[in-house]
Amino acid sequence: MGHQIQQSQQRLEGLKTQKNQPRQRINQLRNQGRQLESELARLDRERNEIEDRIAATKARLEEAERRLQEAQQALKEAEERLAHRNDLLARRVRAIAERGMVGYLEVLLSAQDFADFLSRFYMLRTIIDQDVTLLELARADREQVAELKARIEQEREQIVLLHTYLVEQKQEKEVIIARHQEMLDQVQSDYAAALALEEALERESQVIERELQRLHAELAQMLGDDPPFFTVWPVDRTGYYRLSSNFGMRWHPILRVNRMHSGVDFAKPAGSNIYAVASGVVVFAGVRNGYGNTVIIAHGPTLATLYAHAERILVSNGQQVQAGQVIAKVGSTGLATGPHLHFEVRKNGTPVDPMKYLNP
Repeated sequence: MGHQIQQSQQRLEGLKTQKNQPRQRINQLRNQGRQLESELARLDRERNEIEDRIAATKARLEEAERRLQEAQQALKEAEERLAHRNDLLARRVRAIAERGMVGYLEVLLSAQDFADFLSRFYMLRTIIDQDVTLLELARADREQVAELKARIEQEREQIVLLHTYLVEQKQEKEVIIARHQEMLDQVQSDYAAALALEEALERESQVIERELQRLHAELAQMLGDDPPFFTVWPVDRTGYYRLSSNFGMRWHPILRVNRMHSGVDFAKPAGSNIYAVASGVVVFAGVRNGYGNTVIIAHGPTLATLYAHAERILVSNGQQVQAGQVIAKVGSTGLATGPHLHFEVRKNGTPVDPMKYLNP
């Protein structure tokens, strides 16, 4: 029975330790998830902003394409006008070359009077000047349209470069978003697994606690009521014997500090017998930190005794013992300055003054 209780308690303590691990992991994963969700939201906003800029750039590119087409059409028309003016001027030049100045002289000499001559001379000069002017205007128009077309083409190239850059930026953002989403999916999966583990450990803990309640109830039924006092002392008071330290606050001889002494110390030679002060069940027999080799015996529903610093332990977990049975040998294991028995009485797990239970 005591062995079962000890095993269940150890399992329960182990589960409590294990439960801390998934809880810490859960908190860590929750924080990671929140950080990743925040980062994903930021990346998504940045991607949306890039998409808006891409849409605006695409609209600008379409507008530039439209203006470029218009400029190309205007340049074609300007080149046609210039070709037409060049053709007209070329024909006039050819006519002059073929006929010389005769044609012009005939026009001038056929004048009725001097005033008509001046009028005809002015008209011919005006025609020639107008042809030259129109040709220059056509050339200027063509150059202006060509310059406009070049500016639009340069602007279009810049917009294309910007559009390409923004598309690449969007693709990079999507790669980063995909990577973060994978990380978030993994964190969420790990988070769910950690929660499931914590719930499983909690269910197991509840099972063990119910098992302990059952074992304690069976132990209480087996042991009966707590004894009001002990008829047997834990050490033989014949021969060398000394109560070396009482229950309560004291100056610790090893730690060199004032601290609570949770039992009483009986100085005895090493190897002296240690006795069970009453019948009961051994719920612990083994090494216990500063106590060294230790035996704990349950005597009733709420009362237990502890025997520490033993040289040897002569009982085992779960063993039923009788009052006056030798359970161990005096020693100095654990934190001890010399061979002695450290004896405790615990009521509901809390140390009480053992001398109030020992029958003088």
